[in-house]
Amino acid sequence: MKKLFSILITLTLVFTLAACSEETGEEVESMQSRIEDLEEENTTLKTSVDDLESMLANIEESLNEEKIVFTIETDATTEAQTVPYTEDEDKTLLDLLEFAYDIDYTESDFGAFLNKVGAIEASEGNFISIYKNGEATDLGISDVTYNGGDHFHFELSWWDDTLKALDGSLNLFMTNQAVDFSENHQVVLGLTHLGHDDAYAMPDVASEAGAGTLINHIFVEYAQDNDVKALQDDLEAVASTEYIYSAAMSYLALSVNDESYTQFEDDLKAKLDTFDVSATGNDTLGMVLMALSVMEDSDYDTLETSIVDHLKANAYNNEYGDNAATFSQIILGLLAAGEDPRADTYVENDMNLVEHLLAYQTEDGAFNYMLDDDTADLDFSTPQAFFALAAYQASLNDEAFTHPYRVN
Repeated sequence: MKKLFSILITLTLVFTLAACSEETGEEVESMQSRIEDLEEENTTLKTSVDDLESMLANIEESLNEEKIVFTIETDATTEAQTVPYTEDEDKTLLDLLEFAYDIDYTESDFGAFLNKVGAIEASEGNFISIYKNGEATDLGISDVTYNGGDHFHFELSWWDDTLKALDGSLNLFMTNQAVDFSENHQVVLGLTHLGHDDAYAMPDVASEAGAGTLINHIFVEYAQDNDVKALQDDLEAVASTEYIYSAAMSYLALSVNDESYTQFEDDLKAKLDTFDVSATGNDTLGMVLMALSVMEDSDYDTLETSIVDHLKANAYNNEYGDNAATFSQIILGLLAAGEDPRADTYVENDMNLVEHLLAYQTEDGAFNYMLDDDTADLDFSTPQAFFALAAYQASLNDEAFTHPYRVN
């Protein structure tokens, strides 16, 4: 009986333990599932914490950020830009300026000197001046220091009053007059010298077109780098050497792009062999000088020199009196020969040739023929004067005297 009782107790205990074991397994599984959930929650929380820490760092960096204000001044407007930086960045003022504007500068033994900042660009006769918090600085931009909140202003400062007047004259013409001269080769060439690459649509040339029309079309198309060979062939068929002025102009048109029209050149040279400088007006001398400069024939070096010498002595001795058209032609001829029309040789009454020509400009950018004219001369003086002044400014900026009729 005792033995049976012991067996029953043992069986009861086994069943009880089995039941406990089953319940314990369920609890373990539940606990493992909970742990997994907690681990997932922890990962999510860690990611959120990382994001919050990154956001906090950005906020702290922003709070520590400083700012520089840049302004540039043009004839039309003043433009401002704000550039932020952090103190731990090793940035120069030049670095910060490059964030705000398209700039160009020249490195020298004295540091970097600005050639261009946005819409303002230095040219002959001026420089880009730098103002720090309203005070002009005589340092190059490489040496200018800055602190948060500083304001730097850039504008053109002129050291040559004549070239300032020249620049103003060209801008006045381009603002008020240029649109009416889009088919005039002198204005188109002048604009091309100044870097304007506008497209000009010319009317078709009539089959019976004269030399003047063909010359005008040749130079407008040439300025746009278009093929002018057919126009040159037509010009050769009608060009004459009867009048030396028009002959020299025809030669300039026939010789663009190094085209060779030998018969016309030989006929022109025959005319030049009997050319009397002292008996010729300054307008014509200027045109002949431009043709000789293109011809580059050493047989005519003496003639070229004699024309320059004559103009030096007689620039203000004109058959019809001093006038804008003649001054323009003299300047154009001298530029072609590598002469500076502002040289002391060409000064009268304390004014050089460029200053004299500028005096003929009206308030709306056109030019009078004579100083006391009531109406501007739009046929000759205005386009010729702009052409001469544009070619002169281009020569100064290129640091070499530019032939007015050569742009490509």
